[in-house]
Amino acid sequence: MQYSPVQKNSRVVNAITVMAFMFGGIAYAIPSVCGAKGIPLPMPWLFSLLTLGSVVTALYFIIRYKMTGFIYMIRPRNDSDDPMLEAAFAGGANVSRMPKDWVDFVAMKSQGSRAPVMECVLSFGDLAEIVPVTRKGGFTPSDCAKKYRERSVSDFAFYDYTLTFRWENALELVFIDGQRYVGIIIEADEEFEAVLRSVGRLGN
Repeated sequence: MQYSPVQKNSRVVNAITVMAFMFGGIAYAIPSVCGAKGIPLPMPWLFSLLTLGSVVTALYFIIRYKMTGFIYMIRPRNDSDDPMLEAAFAGGANVSRMPKDWVDFVAMKSQGSRAPVMECVLSFGDLAEIVPVTRKGGFTPSDCAKKYRERSVSDFAFYDYTLTFRWENALELVFIDGQRYVGIIIEADEEFEAVLRSVGRLGN
């Protein structure tokens, strides 16, 4: 099974992008206008810096929130000679009924016209928790990091695979990775979350 999140704040992203380009254009034009009218500028380099910063901001929003895509996958592992696992990988078995360590969570990332690239592959056998997180007013990714830093031998790491700018609600999948915990933040619909919990055998 796979799921691809959609950008839920397209209007905000578009508005920020347009405003950044407009601000950059104004900052770029001010030195020329002032020079033509003989108005001295005490720090002309500041306007060049503002122009560069505005353009970089606009490009970041375009690339990160408009050109980027994610695909989450729940799939049988394909590195075993076990006949049952081979059948499952070919579509002959229900992953929800398979042993957890036979099933992987995969996150893939694409940008522009480039083909999706596999960013992470983690076994459900190492899944510790699926926890809803919010940006504010509830259990946040920072709270999750604090919780698992206290349990980890080494530092807790997390990876953000959300697409929506300033998302309000997401899921954090916490996996055991050697001597540390790793958090994977995703946006999932109800169907994909139900399968996640079914495969992970975790309650609500």
